[in-house]
Amino acid sequence: MTTLVSLPDQQHIVLRGVSWSYYEQTLDEIGKQPVHVAYLDGAMELMSPLPEHERPKKAIANLIVGPSELFVAPPSRPLPPA
Repeated sequence: MTTLVSLPDQQHIVLRGVSWSYYEQTLDEIGKQPVHVAYLDGAMELMSPLPEHERPKKAIANLIVGPSELFVAPPSRPLPPA
């Protein structure tokens, strides 16, 4: 039997008694949605990231991606016809 454990004022839900196949099905259905899912010993936790956690993550990503674009090799020239 699956039981739902929810904590007040939290951005996550814990389901207990979940099968591995249900976990995999949930991952497929979520796809690329901004939801973190964890599974351990029949317990599945779904977490929605809070906006205050997403902003620093994006800022760090921009610090890495921005300068790395300066070092991208130019496209190679096409080979001349043989």
